[in-house]
Amino acid sequence: MQTKKKLLITGAGGYTGLHASSYFSNKGWDILCVSRSAGVSCDVTDAGKLETLVSDYCPDYCLHLAAVNSVPVSWTSPQTSIAVNVLGTLHLFEAIRKFAPGCRIVVTGSILEKSLQSEELPPHPYSLSKSFQTLLSRSWTSFYGMDIIVAKPCNLIGPGSSTGICSLLVKKIIDIEQNKAENQILLNNPNSTREFLDVRDAVSAYEVLFEKGQKGSSYEIGSGIRRSLGEVLDELENHTALKLNIISHPLSAVDHFFTQNLKPIKDLGWEPALPFSKSISDVFHYYRTEH
Repeated sequence: MQTKKKLLITGAGGYTGLHASSYFSNKGWDILCVSRSAGVSCDVTDAGKLETLVSDYCPDYCLHLAAVNSVPVSWTSPQTSIAVNVLGTLHLFEAIRKFAPGCRIVVTGSILEKSLQSEELPPHPYSLSKSFQTLLSRSWTSFYGMDIIVAKPCNLIGPGSSTGICSLLVKKIIDIEQNKAENQILLNNPNSTREFLDVRDAVSAYEVLFEKGQKGSSYEIGSGIRRSLGEVLDELENHTALKLNIISHPLSAVDHFFTQNLKPIKDLGWEPALPFSKSISDVFHYYRTEH
């Protein structure tokens, strides 16, 4: 009988973590879900607890999703972002290096991080923390020969509880439909562009990286299509009978997205499967039926 692949998922109680847990479980993998709120309780800043978990479970693979992913939180509590995103990652690497050295790790980075070789500083503490996380990943591969891959997803959308822009707008529209909020959508800059990818497609990309990714490399995980926030609102209006009252300030807000020399995951045979309209439809269904 073939032995099941053993997968440790950190941050398993989060938005992507819940999708990843379901996806890999349905694929027949043996899953250990670790988070502060679901599955096995463990904070990645607790080095001793992580070592115990890793030594007991001995994973073949690790999907490292645990992170503080909020730019506003990073401004108000930069030490928390650094502790979780950098030191938490270090604790995980060391636990795996000591007790499961053959484990392949996929670390989820961020499109908001910046190369530390650049003279231009990261624009906020969150960007700094994720930049250090990627440097740490590359360094532990170089120093100790660890099998670490960095995945840098774009903005993830789809069903589930999320603080992403699409979910926030959908929740606001549903509140307006239910007369819980005034029909007024505040949009800083409708011309601001983003790349969106369904979270379920992102999880399937992580599986491809486990199977085919190159050790020590970073991969861009995206749809390849950028949409303005105005175009996003147009799609959202297709899913409601409302005529939305949009208040915008076209000259405000600046996007901080950095051009990076990343390996395209499509070279490994991965393609996104879910169209943007389907993702948005599923977000509306989630919030209308689950909440």
